[in-house]
Amino acid sequence: MANTIKVHEMLATAAAKVIADTSPLFTTVSREGERDFGKTVNAHKPGDTISVRVPALGTVQNGATAVPGDINEKVVPLTIDVRKNISFTLSTHEATLKMTDIERMVAPYAAQLAKSVHDELLTKINAGVANTVFKTAAADDDYFDATALISEGMAPQMDRYALVSAREKARVGKALNNQWTMPTELSRKSTIGMFSGLEFNETASTPIITNGSKVAGLTTSGTQTAGASTITITSVAADTFKKGQTFTIAGINGVNPLNGGDTGALRQFVITADVTASGTTVVLPIYPALIVGQTITALPATATAITFVGAAN
Repeated sequence: MANTIKVHEMLATAAAKVIADTSPLFTTVSREGERDFGKTVNAHKPGDTISVRVPALGTVQNGATAVPGDINEKVVPLTIDVRKNISFTLSTHEATLKMTDIERMVAPYAAQLAKSVHDELLTKINAGVANTVFKTAAADDDYFDATALISEGMAPQMDRYALVSAREKARVGKALNNQWTMPTELSRKSTIGMFSGLEFNETASTPIITNGSKVAGLTTSGTQTAGASTITITSVAADTFKKGQTFTIAGINGVNPLNGGDTGALRQFVITADVTASGTTVVLPIYPALIVGQTITALPATATAITFVGAAN
């Protein structure tokens, strides 16, 4: 009886192993929503977009009298908007090689594909996260501050990771005298160790955000709209603002998203799209939205100072 060998499955298995070993970010990303892409609802499939529900938050009140409010559950679209591939051909002879030979041939291609996807994903994450910690001379302090930001955002205590370059690994290692705490299960070859509640993993590439042309001497302009995902600031025509830039507003602190309490630290915002000013004011799309009691302590008054992270360009 002739053998039937599914070469494409062997190639996929070999590639998946290389990708997992070379790109630690992939194995830390939640895959909770992926099952919904293939699900049929009312005889229809969702195609390349599913809806992710964001839980609604109400207001805790004092006393016995309830003042009901509307339930505003938000829905965020999650779209498969990037697809990548890398291709090669196998001769009939090569297609009958043993698995170890196939892994050897596939490995460089899989590593190239993994790096491309890895960089794309990291750039998307980096451009959509507002929290930024400045690098200081005390590397260990930097990661204590980073953990504090994560906790202030009410993130779960489990599954917290630091993805660092080789130089950053060396910088932190020197601060710790290389005394890392090892996790109970070493599931990734890239794992360095634990510190400040973070599992450190090494990566060959980390993303860079390039600031726009204007980061100093800026203030809010006019009255800002409650709940808006934009902010209007002063500008000069042709000033550029880049996706991923982060900034704070003087006197506007962040809040605990569950009880609305002041965190005591300035709320950081990130610009979510590139913008070029065309006049004396410019509207910047931002995250998070300006929601008093849920993201910020108060709406900024007009002419309130804006401070960007980093220098121009």
